[in-house]
Amino acid sequence: MARSDRDHDIVLQALRAAGWTITHPYGIGINWGGKTGRPDIIAEIRLANKELRKIVVEVKNYPPTGNGVMGDFHRAIGQYLTYQSFFEEHDPACLVFKAVPKATYDGFLSHPDILRFLQRHRIKIFVYNPDSQLIDKWIE
Repeated sequence: MARSDRDHDIVLQALRAAGWTITHPYGIGINWGGKTGRPDIIAEIRLANKELRKIVVEVKNYPPTGNGVMGDFHRAIGQYLTYQSFFEEHDPACLVFKAVPKATYDGFLSHPDILRFLQRHRIKIFVYNPDSQLIDKWIE
């Protein structure tokens, strides 16, 4: 099993509190481009209309500001796009999300340029609050 991100357990708790069932708390190994990757979490929820929604979650906790934030953002987006491509091909009903802490969202990701980028490239995120261990916002 790969090393978990610092907030992995917090994101598991936040998903559970929002009604999600965690089907794979440490993801599954995927083979893409001849290499193995492992998204952090896979979860599902039964919606009010009885539809089953499945998500793959990649937890990313990096500083909200500073010199390294752009490099962290680039790595996170590359990882996201890799998983998105894999699941679009192998399990299109499974949506990929980046889970980011509130401080990172408030400090960098909420900038209008970044929000337009996320929308343009269909990058889905949810914002979790590490203190309350709840999900603050879904951005699709």
